[in-house]
Parts: sequence; structure tokens; C-alpha cells
Amino acid sequence: VIDSLMGATLQYSAIDAKTGLVNSHPTPGDKHITGMHLLNNHMVNYLSSLSTALLTGLVGQFLF
Repeated sequence: VIDSLMGATLQYSAIDAKTGLVNSHPTPGDKHITGMHLLNNHMVNYLSSLSTALLTGLVGQFLF
């Protein structure tokens, strides 16, 4: 869920008008789909993994 939310809001997605392919960076003539141009896919994956690990540790402390 964290990865999906971060990807949808912080990772840029657009459709290239010429090729019809989805881009993860702004190019001339593309149609913006969702997200801001703050993180790329690798950064989203890293940050979501890190936050999941930290949240799991915190939840574990409260449960055990």
C-alpha cells in the first residue's frame, strides 16, 4: 500500500503522444497521468521498503 501511494503521488507518469508508451520523466508532447516529478521508481521502491521495515519494527515493539 505504501509503495502504491508513494508511486501514485510522488512518481511522475505520462503517456508519450507519439509512441503511446508510459514515461517516468517529463518529455515534450506527453500527456501527464499522475504524480509529481519528485522520485523515480527506484527511489519509491527504496523508501517504501525502508518505511515498511521501520513500521513493522514499531508495531512489533507494541505487540510483543
